[in-house]
Amino acid sequence: MFLSVNSYFLFSQKNTPLDSTIWNTNFKFASELSKEKKLPLIMVFSGSDWCKPCIKLREQILVDTLFCTWAKKKCGLY
Repeated sequence: MFLSVNSYFLFSQKNTPLDSTIWNTNFKFASELSKEKKLPLIMVFSGSDWCKPCIKLREQILVDTLFCTWAKKKCGLY
């Protein structure tokens, strides 16, 4: 019973993709862009779909429209 309940919660989690128009996948480009604009660079290293705190970070903050609007103006994202 435990395994079936556990696997249900594991595979029922959302995994909303990050907005590729503001998140860079090339570190060198993101770093140079941040230096050029004199903005801090936020780098996110996460456990993707298996890490509960990473999923919460993504779903509650990183994909939030308020955060994305703020981040476009205030920092670089990698």
